[in-house]
Amino acid sequence: MRSRQYQPGEKVICTVSKRSPHPGRRAYDVRPETSGEAYQYQVDKFWTVQEVRDSQVVLLTRRGKTRLIDRDDPSIHRANWWERILYWDRFPSDGDSYPAPGA
Repeated sequence: MRSRQYQPGEKVICTVSKRSPHPGRRAYDVRPETSGEAYQYQVDKFWTVQEVRDSQVVLLTRRGKTRLIDRDDPSIHRANWWERILYWDRFPSDGDSYPAPGA
């Protein structure tokens, strides 16, 4: 299998699994747990590639945090042109400059 190629500054969307008694408005694929006390659901996160490593990418969140994810993780995909337009306000601002991890 060929590894996915990402470039710094590229917009990506990551699907994250969550669990909560009150799913947010952006939650989808909502399923009640067997106990009935909470829900399991999916949420899309809109991040920017900060750094590309051998087999991983460092992603920048809207709040300036970084996440390290395997390059071939099926939950992440490059945002296509219409996703970049439709969700422009959910990605980290291009003007945001946060320190590199470990700096």
